[in-house]
Amino acid sequence: MIRRLARPMLATVFVIDGVETLRNPQAHVAKAAPLVDKAAPLVEKGEQAVNEHVTTSVPPVTKDTETLVKALAGVKVGAGVLFALGKAPRLSALALTASHLPTTVTRNDF
Repeated sequence: MIRRLARPMLATVFVIDGVETLRNPQAHVAKAAPLVDKAAPLVEKGEQAVNEHVTTSVPPVTKDTETLVKALAGVKVGAGVLFALGKAPRLSALALTASHLPTTVTRNDF
């Protein structure tokens, strides 16, 4: 009984945040840009390492901050809806956690 109420209430926060980010990504792009700039060299090293071991070419990861912000927002909306409906709750909770970590780092000044 409690899960039927708790999951939708928790998921609502993520869905609303994702929708707001999709509607107005520019506010989040400015905050996420420093993190994306710091992570870009690591991503490039990872791409090179993967391409050395994989025979087929792996498509490059986008370095466009706005695209990455929108992708995280889409993950929040999709996983939030799944979590609220109780479909794949562990997987959707993992996706919500993984998408929320970069958001927490960029939005809060530690």
